[in-house]
Amino acid sequence: MERDPEQALERDVSELEERIDRLEGQIEESHEGLEDIAGNWHGTDDQAGGEDPVGAHEEPDEPAEEGRTD
Repeated sequence: MERDPEQALERDVSELEERIDRLEGQIEESHEGLEDIAGNWHGTDDQAGGEDPVGAHEEPDEPAEEGRTD
């Protein structure tokens, strides 16, 4: 049973487009779900009730190791 290669290619392209559409829908649903979980955090204050203090975005210094004998 031989198939026309052009028809087979068209069928494969159509199938791939359908899969892409489904995946895009699933991705969109996932993003919406994550937004629901995370909430709207843009423009919110820190936990202390004020704006983030200067330097809060920087990495803290590494603590000194106790008992270190260099």
